[in-house]
This record gives sequence, C-alpha cells and structure tokens, in this order.
Amino acid sequence: ATALSKAVSTAKNSAYSGEGKDKNTLDTWTFVVEQALQPYGATDMEMIWAASLQLTGPAAAWWRDVSQKPQGQRPVTWMAFKRALADMFMPLSRQEWARDKLADARQIKSLDQYVQYVRTLFM
Repeated sequence: ATALSKAVSTAKNSAYSGEGKDKNTLDTWTFVVEQALQPYGATDMEMIWAASLQLTGPAAAWWRDVSQKPQGQRPVTWMAFKRALADMFMPLSRQEWARDKLADARQIKSLDQYVQYVRTLFM
C-alpha cells in the first residue's frame, strides 16, 4: 500500500454526518482530514475523495447529490469542497449558531462551567 492509501485509512477513522450544525465539529473534521493527507502531497481531488468516504447520514446524502452534478457545478478544489460543506451544514451566521447553542445549553455540571460555556458562545 502506498503512503497516501495508508493516510486515507487513517483519515477514515473520522466521520462527519452534518448533524448538529456545529461549526467546531466541521472545522475539527476538516482539520483531521488535512492533517492526515497533506503530508503525503494529496491533490485536491484526492482530498475530496478521501473526505467523501467519511461522510455519513445527511452529509453523505448531500455529497451523493453534489457529486452527480455536471462538471463545473461540483467542487474540484479542497477549498471549494470545504466551502460547499459549510454552506450546507453550518448555520447562516455566527449569531444564529450562538442562539441555537444557547437554546440547547443545559447546566449539567457546576454553575461556573455553565457560565464559561455560555461565554464561549459569544466570543
């Protein structure tokens, strides 16, 4: 197996479903893919291919639709792929994201931890 195929196998340990619409989840997932593949000189198309193998649930359904579009209407660079994913699975704005997270926030641990969590939403 080539070094790139080993890196793809490593990257496969991280899946992205698109559920939850959490900016940090998407950013972390794309970071993991980049860290696994970039050292091997993966091309944009190899990065997209490897990333697409990790998509599950709504994200996999989205990619199936996008990948069937005619050439010129689907992402062919890693940056375009990340942008398309963000457009589909990230909240429209930071305010909307923070509002949704605040609505879901529950105090489970100490009050200090809850306050700290709420503060991070507005940074």
